Order: sequence, then C-alpha cells, then structure tokens
Amino acid sequence: MSNVLLLVPPSAESLSAARKAIELAKSRASKLFVTIALDPEEGRRLSERFAEIGFMGEKIGDQVSQALREEYSLRGSHLLDEVAQWAAREGVECETAVEVGDPAEIARSAAEEKKVDAVFLLSERRSWLSRFLKGAQPFRLPYLEGCEVTILEED
Repeated sequence: MSNVLLLVPPSAESLSAARKAIELAKSRASKLFVTIALDPEEGRRLSERFAEIGFMGEKIGDQVSQALREEYSLRGSHLLDEVAQWAAREGVECETAVEVGDPAEIARSAAEEKKVDAVFLLSERRSWLSRFLKGAQPFRLPYLEGCEVTILEED
C-alpha cells in the first residue's frame, strides 16, 4: 500500500492542494498524511524585522513571536480538521499533524516514517508586505528517494 503526504505552510488558506492530494490517495487506495510545519524561526525573524525598522522593542517582539506561533497553530489545526473531514467524505483514511521544526526535515522524516511514495508541497502565496517583513526564506526541498514530488501554489 502506498501513502500520500501533503505538507502545508501554516498560513495556507486554500484547500485546492488538499483536493489534489485526496484525489490521488483515493485513486491509489492510499492513506493520506497531512502535516503543517511550523518553523520556529519564522516568528523570531519577523520580530527581528519589526525591531530593525523601529516598529517595536525586543520584549514586545518576543510576545508577538509567541502570539504568531499560537495563531499559526490554531489556524493550522482548523485547516487540518477541514481536510480530514473532506477526506473522510471521500472515503480516504487521513492522519493529520502539526509539527514544529524545519519544514524540509519534517517532510523528509514524514516521508520515511510513513512510507510515502507521493508528496505534495504547498507553496504559500506571499504578499509584498509578507516578503518585506519575513524576508526571502526559500523552502529547502529535501531529497525524498522514491517519492513523486509535486509542488503546488495556493490559488
């Protein structure tokens, strides 16, 4: 039995990637694993950027960083619940998780542990403000031996 992994950024709002992953899992009679990867460095980078431009001090930056982690985790959990319900309606077994760490490492370890042969990576849409505040943090695509990898962009 093959398995399918969908790795979603915490700020995702679109379910189009989930639809494609569910369709593939259903066509292969596979289990679907959906994971949201929370990068612990993202909040810190954002706080540092706010401090650089004089928008806030370090103490407030730490609070903002913590609030961002909590918000991303909450939003991610809601998105995962929606995907799991959708998969269930389609008759696809689905397991969800919110994990903290390097997204590339999370994808690599999940693909190995869950014996995945197809991976969907959702690339988040970023506004000019998001690019300015977060900076250019490219996703490092992990080497996933034996996996079909599809990179999707948010609608």
